[in-house]
Amino acid sequence: MGNNASLFQLFIESMLRKYPVEYQVPHPLEDILKEFIAAAGDSFRVWLLELLTDGNIMFADLLKLLGRIDPAVIGDWYLSLTKCALEHPSDTIRSAAVSAIESWSELFGDKKSLALLQDHHEESPWLRERITQLFMRRAKKRFNVTSVCEFLNELVDLDPQAMQELITMRARCNTNLAKHPFVVQAVQHAGENYIGFLGVLNGLLLQYGIAPIVALFDSDGNLRRFSKQL
Repeated sequence: MGNNASLFQLFIESMLRKYPVEYQVPHPLEDILKEFIAAAGDSFRVWLLELLTDGNIMFADLLKLLGRIDPAVIGDWYLSLTKCALEHPSDTIRSAAVSAIESWSELFGDKKSLALLQDHHEESPWLRERITQLFMRRAKKRFNVTSVCEFLNELVDLDPQAMQELITMRARCNTNLAKHPFVVQAVQHAGENYIGFLGVLNGLLLQYGIAPIVALFDSDGNLRRFSKQL
């Protein structure tokens, strides 16, 4: 951005004064920021970091607006920038980082920035509560058969052997547990009752009106995927 940085900053400041950033209200700077990201490249990132280092409150508004832009358009540096914002002493800037992460996840399905938030330890009680509520809303919104299968299949990709052992393991249980109305597929063997991981999980899904899932194995008996029961 070079010598134009001061002029650009004055322009941004005037736009933010004229058009305050409001929740879910389109802002004229959104398209302008996309153009600057494409044109200025890394110098735009450096300028934003300078604003953050200086504690310039304008950074908070800009970060909220960046949250409305696809991370693929911004580039991988959006993660390092957001991480620095989450570590900033200003509650306002950390709150802006949370807003950006929430927007990226809801608008573009971004999981990388959410991972930053999961690892973040927030000291401010009100902001910590906001982060907790964010994850609770996401869990409630995504708790369906598809999201459960996606989660389990992600675990299979990480450690197929551990998931194979978990899914095939059976625990001996008493009659009361075996006859629980929401425990699915309790079995008897040699006069003893046994339950497995999938039976307990499907019992939980049943309570929420969610279709049961099944484990899919290959011809050699190796666990491959989880899927909705057809």
